[in-house]
Amino acid sequence: MMNQPTTCSIWPEYLASHRGYDTNPNLVLVWHVNSPRAGGRYDIHHPAVKALDSIDSSVKARLTTALIDHWAETGRPLIITEDEVQRAIARRPLGVPERLNRLLRYLVKCSYDVSVGTELELLSSSKVIQDYGLEALAWSESTTPKELKWLCGELAERQWIRSTNHPSHPSFSVVVTSQGYEQLHKPTALTSDEGFVAMWLDESMDAVYEQAIKPSIENAGYKAVRIDREQNVDKIDDAIMAKIRESRFVLADFTHGDDGIRGSVYFEAGFARGLGIEVISTCRTDKIDALHFDTRQYYHIAWTEDEPDKLRQDIEDRIGARIGAGESQPTRSTATRTAQTSPTGSS
Repeated sequence: MMNQPTTCSIWPEYLASHRGYDTNPNLVLVWHVNSPRAGGRYDIHHPAVKALDSIDSSVKARLTTALIDHWAETGRPLIITEDEVQRAIARRPLGVPERLNRLLRYLVKCSYDVSVGTELELLSSSKVIQDYGLEALAWSESTTPKELKWLCGELAERQWIRSTNHPSHPSFSVVVTSQGYEQLHKPTALTSDEGFVAMWLDESMDAVYEQAIKPSIENAGYKAVRIDREQNVDKIDDAIMAKIRESRFVLADFTHGDDGIRGSVYFEAGFARGLGIEVISTCRTDKIDALHFDTRQYYHIAWTEDEPDKLRQDIEDRIGARIGAGESQPTRSTATRTAQTSPTGSS
């Protein structure tokens, strides 16, 4: 019996629980890990553990972001291979607005898990990080407690949280304010009946839009919004950002022609994720391998032109699973499943 590790493979200075190991068809040893510092559960190939020894903390933070996002997209642990480590090296760091949004999302989630108004202890001393603090580091792509405290200070400046340093005890805690809940759950986003569609606006894509994408969104109870079909649009970039802000979700199709990837689709999907808006990704099967590394780690619904009914049902099911049915859903109901929760928890 192989000795079981007791620390996180990504962040070896922090403890983690291991659910054992097995080998894949290529006889590669795979560890199953649950680590608060990495944001939850992941599987890791043994060769990738060694590859992590030579990378710095900023790359580990980006790999942690990929782990959390993969779980949110698929409900399954990310399998960390040597290739996944290389993708983390090439991946762009999150911007500060994205990090603030993700940190707020995490703190709100924790508050709901316990009770609204709960004080969440992140640090019990200058050197001891509580589980909330470890996960907050992961969600905000932070590398040090000092960085996390700075981000909390920025949230406090916006009055989205209150931070507390106890004079009698060297701890650091935060409480989400009512403004924080409002910021994360703006009424327009929660009650919106629109799904914004970001895609290659070429006539070769009209059939898949009309036969699959548009009806799938409508069957799920939402209005499909494509910017080129909106009236009275003057400044298109401003209109796109405004429409995304007003949408319940974004459906981003990354199919492209021979002239290369559609940069606008990547921007629109990234802009939505930065706002905490759900993104459903699709791509024609023959273009899956050409996906840029920034989006490759997300789950994509693959489709072919000869199966529009399958794509329509796949998108409809995905909306039901990740978002839920809209108010204007037809009498013919779609399967609605409960969205996956955080990867952290018992295995």
